[in-house]
Amino acid sequence: MDFSHLANKYLTFVEKRLASQVLKYKKLVYSEFIKHHGNLPINEITPDMVDQYLSTRHTNNNYNMHRKDLSTLFAYAKNTLKMEISNPCSELPKLPHTPVKKTNAD
Repeated sequence: MDFSHLANKYLTFVEKRLASQVLKYKKLVYSEFIKHHGNLPINEITPDMVDQYLSTRHTNNNYNMHRKDLSTLFAYAKNTLKMEISNPCSELPKLPHTPVKKTNAD
């Protein structure tokens, strides 16, 4: 299965479970990954490839957010679809960052 097919399958799976903005952001992350590496077979994606992509992120917070969304995709492939793959993101540590404080819309 290629990356694009997996991403579409996952997005369909979570579509009703996530807020529209979260879904939109995940779509952005996956399309940016494809722009960077092309539509690779999922079992050929290595930690180094994910790291190369994540190194293009401009902040540590953005790096961590993209890492989390990619990791979730691979976890879905492994745990839900029972694909025999490893999660390349699990070998990449989070970067230190300052959490963004949410504001109340009162």
